[in-house]
Amino acid sequence: MSEPGEEQVDADQLAEAEGLSGLYLFLAGLFRKPPTRDLMAMLAGEGSGQDVRETIGELVGEELAAALESAARQALGDVDGLRRDFEQLLSIPQAAYLAPYESAYRGQPAARTRGHGLLMGPHAREVAAQYRLAGLALSGEPNELPDHISLELEFIARCAEMEARNLRAGQQGSPEAAGWRLLRRRFLEQHVRAWVPRLCEEMERRASTAFYRAAARVVAGVLALEGDALPATDAPLDRVEPSGQEIQDGPSRAPAPIE
Repeated sequence: MSEPGEEQVDADQLAEAEGLSGLYLFLAGLFRKPPTRDLMAMLAGEGSGQDVRETIGELVGEELAAALESAARQALGDVDGLRRDFEQLLSIPQAAYLAPYESAYRGQPAARTRGHGLLMGPHAREVAAQYRLAGLALSGEPNELPDHISLELEFIARCAEMEARNLRAGQQGSPEAAGWRLLRRRFLEQHVRAWVPRLCEEMERRASTAFYRAAARVVAGVLALEGDALPATDAPLDRVEPSGQEIQDGPSRAPAPIE
């Protein structure tokens, strides 16, 4: 029981942060590695994927969640075909390749990049600086460029995880939790939502499997709904601390990395 006058943690806000953390980690994984039969079985209801399934249903509706589940069940019969689709969309620079980097979608198009922007452009440097500022350890490949879609989605997940961690440790209205929530929303608006919906449109058009078409619709739906609540500050990301305050002097006070 809490002490008199002590605020209780907002259970709905905590559940939302925990749910978004798990959901964004799941979405990041879809773009990081070829899918496995175990993953398809989990999404098809044969394993322990109910939490992700419920979060998708709550955010974007049962129709999309059911479509992803149905596509995963269908993919169980041709996991090799699903892996080929992953490689063609996200790994091998050929006809269907999506170039899953923010710089490719927001940079100046160049002929030698087949109409995409040059990689490791200013947007990649911006997100790399934000990762360092926040002090979060991401789990991408050592040589992966910082603006790969999987890393940007994982960063959103880690911000939600830190929000939940601070909510559990503190009280309702925790400035640290509010800061991580602000950082997540600002990153969504200034980076992820500025290009990933276009990638999802292309994925839905180019994918040869029902699973990746459904996944594209789920990601686009999550981003559309999650980004509706904009933060109240106009401070750029490199001037916002995880405490939610604009930086006045000196470098940011970064939190400990997530293990």
